[in-house]
Amino acid sequence: MSQQLSNNGTTSYETYTGFWINWDKSPTFGATITLNRRDGGLLIAFLAMFVTVVGTSFWRIACFIFHQIYSSIDPQDALYHQRQAVLRNSANGANGLSGLANIIFAWRKVLPQINPFRRILPLTGFAIVCVAGFGLASTFSSRISTAMGNDVLIRSPTCGIFYPSNVDSFSELQTIIDPYRAQTTNSYANYAQSCRPKTSMNTCNSFIKRRLPTNIDRNGSCPFQKDICRFEYGNIVLDTGLLDSHFDFGINAPPKERVQYRRVSSCAPIKTDGYQEPYSDPKTQSNYTRYFYGQNGQENFTYQYPDTGRIPKDATLSSYGGDKDYTISILRTHFNDESGSYKPGTIVPVPELQLNTDVRFVFLSANNIIYAKEVDDPLFSAHKGRLMYTSSDTIKEKNTTMYYSDRSASVLACSITDQYCNPNSGRCTPLRSAGWLNLTDGLFWANKKHGIIFNWIALIVSGSSTVLTDVPLSLGESSLNARTKVTTGQSGPLPDNQWQIEVENWHAASLVALQGQIADTAKGLSNMDIEPWWLSPSNNVERNLCTSQKIPNSDYFNISVFGLCFTLILGSIIIVLSWTKESIVGCIGKCRNLESQKYSLLEWNMNDTFQLQRLAHEELGVGSWQECASDVPRTHDVEKLAVLDIEDPNHPRLKAPPLESVEEQPDIYEISDSGSGRNSGRLLSHVH
Repeated sequence: MSQQLSNNGTTSYETYTGFWINWDKSPTFGATITLNRRDGGLLIAFLAMFVTVVGTSFWRIACFIFHQIYSSIDPQDALYHQRQAVLRNSANGANGLSGLANIIFAWRKVLPQINPFRRILPLTGFAIVCVAGFGLASTFSSRISTAMGNDVLIRSPTCGIFYPSNVDSFSELQTIIDPYRAQTTNSYANYAQSCRPKTSMNTCNSFIKRRLPTNIDRNGSCPFQKDICRFEYGNIVLDTGLLDSHFDFGINAPPKERVQYRRVSSCAPIKTDGYQEPYSDPKTQSNYTRYFYGQNGQENFTYQYPDTGRIPKDATLSSYGGDKDYTISILRTHFNDESGSYKPGTIVPVPELQLNTDVRFVFLSANNIIYAKEVDDPLFSAHKGRLMYTSSDTIKEKNTTMYYSDRSASVLACSITDQYCNPNSGRCTPLRSAGWLNLTDGLFWANKKHGIIFNWIALIVSGSSTVLTDVPLSLGESSLNARTKVTTGQSGPLPDNQWQIEVENWHAASLVALQGQIADTAKGLSNMDIEPWWLSPSNNVERNLCTSQKIPNSDYFNISVFGLCFTLILGSIIIVLSWTKESIVGCIGKCRNLESQKYSLLEWNMNDTFQLQRLAHEELGVGSWQECASDVPRTHDVEKLAVLDIEDPNHPRLKAPPLESVEEQPDIYEISDSGSGRNSGRLLSHVH
């Protein structure tokens, strides 16, 4: 994970290097080898060089084929022989292109009947294609790596789940668990804020999915009984749709081992009129407003908040003080889906709020914050005006009307439900409160292994506290976007949908937290203080999940095994064919007894540079040659061969060596039978 999301502690995990299958694709095309940057760079460099060699071999094969096609036993003109010589002796496409271009240039204006363009241009075009094609192939050989993306597997010896289900003391909750949650939630909230959809920061690539999708309905109906909502419509519903454990959370697994998860969050401002009463503490004489949305344990009220002192009549803008920040409090009910009742000792909501799911309350108090304009937002509602004086010399109008909150606390109620689906069967659990799902039901999952996978993911989700109200629960008033407009207790204008902006921000942060907690499970224990609540894998299925987490990491190379094998195998075949083409064609010619093929293959051999040299010298009667049909003909002994005759620099030719050089060599005769019973001899050469 990027530094922005790193937690304080000793997080230590390694990136797996070696073979694995990326199940984004099929087993064939998803087979991957992850290498560190040094080894990956060396492999890419080797592949670039290998492709260049393959390109050269391919050119030699193509030249052989064209040479055989053009070969003719009949006498031909000079251009024919020059073309054959280029095809036989050009080492690569660039060399062949140069030779062919020179032929066209030399014959372009002479002897039109030779028609060099028609006879040479097709080969020239082919040479251009070969040079360009293999040049690009060499350049883009790195696609074997980039085609597989930057996803890598991570693993840690301390892989596990943070699941604080049993806390021995309130002190542990206050000093360890809550601070840890606040720290991680703050990191995720900052990440969500920085990495909005159109942001292109490199630090916004910490997860497989940069941002989890959500369908937002900002004109949703009241999720409770309509009489308790401030509005029948105009509420907000955030539905993630089905999130895939592989594609959205990065748990690398084949299709049969995947999980789908969905969260639906419905929030609405609810009425306070009829659900609040003033209360005066007889002991402290302090005044409170009590809210009655259900019995809270032994108390008959849900929440109480002290009445603010309000703004003094003689307060001025320049001297205004008091409580200048928001206060936010989160409460929730605990509904047990199995028993169909609320957990004893917790809030039992009023009938208007009972949905057989958990209800989460957000109580927001603006305290003594004053606003420059009236606020019509239902959660931040401020219409109580006060004329205030400013002594600032830079402001001409000394008196201005400021506004403060309409009530001690405004209330937002949310119904947040989870759903798990088996993507293979299409079966899903009902939308229910998290934590009460029977995820190992043998009738729901494909097999025991599948049930363990679902249960592991559900433990991460329920243990990480990642629903939207957990963000203000951990961060308090710092989670409010409206707070950014407050300076010394004075706030700028707020839009009418400010409460929806807050809810959407909390939701985005909660989804980042969900992504982060799933990835952090594989990264291992990051803070030794939370070790007592750290659940390690207890079976092979869970241990495999610990080694299956993907995250993006551009510091490594992912090599496509299919692409690598395809390149090496096909390239090796081309190279081997380039080395053995003459032998293969020769065997075919012998088997079929094709005289024309024998001639064309012999012409190929004779057009080689060494054979052309031999033919030139031998025609002058210079040298005693042997191995004349091999790749490299050689003289019988150390002999002086012909030299260039430069008497006419515009028409150089070979000439026999000076006579004295020849006379120094011993005579070599060819003995033949004249047919008359006597042997006759012909002087071949002189040898030292």
